[in-house]
Amino acid sequence: MMTVREKMFADSVEIKNKSLLRSLTSVVKKIPLAWWALIILIAATATVSPYILMPRNMAYLIRQATPGALMAVGETFVILAGGFDLSVGSTVSLIAALASGTMAAKSGNILSAVLLCLAVGTAIGLVNGLVITKLKVPSFLATLGMMILLQGVALVYTGGIPKGGFPDEFRDFGLGTLLGIPYLIWILILVAGFSQYFLKRTGLGRTVLTVGGNDRACYLMGVAVDRVRILTFVLSSLF
Repeated sequence: MMTVREKMFADSVEIKNKSLLRSLTSVVKKIPLAWWALIILIAATATVSPYILMPRNMAYLIRQATPGALMAVGETFVILAGGFDLSVGSTVSLIAALASGTMAAKSGNILSAVLLCLAVGTAIGLVNGLVITKLKVPSFLATLGMMILLQGVALVYTGGIPKGGFPDEFRDFGLGTLLGIPYLIWILILVAGFSQYFLKRTGLGRTVLTVGGNDRACYLMGVAVDRVRILTFVLSSLF
């Protein structure tokens, strides 16, 4: 038979264990499903090849995934506002072709090429937004048409062959590191941090979320719904 003190001690331990279990369960539930899928994928891959978890290899994989992650950040704005952008891949292809052709492997052309690419990206997002908001074309169809159009423009511009080239200074930036971390990853961290701050801490960012939730209610409240959606498509094309 347990004494009263032993029973009280056992009960307190059981209560603490249950409390710890509830806390762990709460933390697990807060982790998005996508993160669990990523963890399972990494664990499964590591069992096949232990080299996958080596720091050098992980840095290489993250660097390779950074361009796609940047595009995903831009696409997030569009989706949160209730739209969809299929043209981001073709936009990247055209911008890369323009950058290569404009730089022509000369370091003196870097600034002008970057400004040109930013202007073209802004124009593409602006056209997408105007067609969707003013002509009332569904975002899926409008951006699908833009995707096909940009593929054709890129093909005509390059003639189907590599054109121009990137100077060594531009390549060094793409391959360089700061504190052992590639510049591209630093850019991704800054962009993701800015996006999180913009959506959570600014009035315009919260308006984007509100428009995606109920655009009709926002319109009746006096919110410029069309302008907000145009802005999201511009941001998507810029990223």
